[in-house]
Amino acid sequence: MRIIILSLVFLLAFGFYLERSDWFNSSKQAVNHNVVPTEMLNYGPMGKTLKQLGLIMAIPNDNTLYTESQKDSINLDTNIFQKKRKVGKYLYTVIPNSWKEMPSSKIIKPKDLKKGWSVISIVIDEEDLYDEKKGIIPNYGGRGNEWERLSYFSYYENKELKFASAAGLRLHGGYSRRFGRNFRVYFRKEYGINQFTPGIIYDSKNKPIKRLVIHFDFPQSKPFTSCLAFDISREIGCEVPDAKPVIFYLNGESKKNYYMTIHLGRKQWSYLLGHDHFLFYQYRGNPDTETLRVFKELENWANNHKTPMTLKEAAKRVNIENLTRNLISYAFCGTEDWKQGAAILNMKSPEPKWYWVNWDMDRSFWHQSRPKEGEKRIPHWKKPVFELILNPLNKNVRSVLCKRLLEESPEYKNYFVRSFTDILNHRLNASYLNSRVNYYRKLAIIFWKRNRKSIKEMVQFVKNRPSYVRKKLQERFDLGKIFLCQVKGPDKIKYKIDSYPEKTGYKGYYFEGMDINITIENSKGKKFSHWLVNGKKAEGKDLSYKIKSKTIIEPVFLKMGND
Repeated sequence: MRIIILSLVFLLAFGFYLERSDWFNSSKQAVNHNVVPTEMLNYGPMGKTLKQLGLIMAIPNDNTLYTESQKDSINLDTNIFQKKRKVGKYLYTVIPNSWKEMPSSKIIKPKDLKKGWSVISIVIDEEDLYDEKKGIIPNYGGRGNEWERLSYFSYYENKELKFASAAGLRLHGGYSRRFGRNFRVYFRKEYGINQFTPGIIYDSKNKPIKRLVIHFDFPQSKPFTSCLAFDISREIGCEVPDAKPVIFYLNGESKKNYYMTIHLGRKQWSYLLGHDHFLFYQYRGNPDTETLRVFKELENWANNHKTPMTLKEAAKRVNIENLTRNLISYAFCGTEDWKQGAAILNMKSPEPKWYWVNWDMDRSFWHQSRPKEGEKRIPHWKKPVFELILNPLNKNVRSVLCKRLLEESPEYKNYFVRSFTDILNHRLNASYLNSRVNYYRKLAIIFWKRNRKSIKEMVQFVKNRPSYVRKKLQERFDLGKIFLCQVKGPDKIKYKIDSYPEKTGYKGYYFEGMDINITIENSKGKKFSHWLVNGKKAEGKDLSYKIKSKTIIEPVFLKMGND
């Protein structure tokens, strides 16, 4: 009996001491704030079940238990990481309702945000990044769910917090993985939200974004290379993933020269198409057996030189417009490493045809290697054009198809030349190209005030590349002289020129003998009379004129009150 009484007194005394100890005080505060120490959730069926159900998540909290070494680098009062900005141990808790309470938001300071820029902040336990055993960077060869780590993601646009969530983080890329520069972000229900809020990052509000890629823009001395190449490709009419330059903070450390895109993967593409009934052949991936078999059939057919290649037959298997514009984009941008991306066959389409998606265009515009000894480096805007996409040694099926069609189908040759000419006149005109370069110049001035050289080179490229490409088009296909054609007239008149929307003041360059086709779409209440072509009258509201010299075209309208 005496032993029992002494035991009870001891327990009461120990409990009284324990309740007032620092360790118990932290735990008590944690419980009051709906949090519990990590140890309580790592063991026991309840903790494991809660973690598996995704009902609890890991976030830094004011009640976090830090080691002595961690206290030196973490401000315990504000939970914002100081100069070293190391991320400490986590407690598990329900994700905060407020985006501003996310670790990835709390670590960002006002000076980190730049006007006009998008900013991504990711916070992740540094052990998950750098630990020799479990860190994703030292183990860069690891792939799949096993090498996905919990992180926190915040997105700012023009200094305003637009989105924040817990998310999965993985390394991204092929050879570049060993440098730990590119990352892939996964939004899942287990982390609290299963997609990036539609309409925030990109214009489309109907395409779920569940996987984002944060790319290092190569080369480092040439910011915006990939984004400009994607801009140009999209304007040409290619299938291109949305892309945007970002300021990237990883655990509070600024990473320069980054851009973000949606992930080019089968899973993400199924979200975009709205179904899963398609074949997805990724050039740097591992296609499934059926995709590999069907794509191999396309390659075998393309390489069967016993049967003449006709436009009609090719059009049964591939989207000719997409194929053509895809190759034109690489030719114009001077993309050296263009055998990437994906080929897709949408089986739900009434007439399934292979089409291609542009991807990884960082080897565009600039020379990637030094000239050989004794050779003089040519200007970057004189990079090869057709040698890149139509090299006889190139066995890529796109190149094979295009080469054979150009050689064996006069119909396709005319289509290719006309398409390239129209793209240069109506899509990649000076107005568009200058607007994109000016946009990136403004971003560079805000964030990289000392890095102006690459912007100047970018200006030179877009200024000189169109005329150089047009000259190479003329030489390769033995075309006639190049003539300028201008369309004048009253302001605010809207036209369709060669089926593209244009307005008064249009300037285009045409090869001798090529037609220009003009229709007035909106005359602003003016009544059309006739055309003047180089001062000579031409009847008919729709004009089709064969270019033979420098040409000036002007519509003439009746004066008010005249019939």
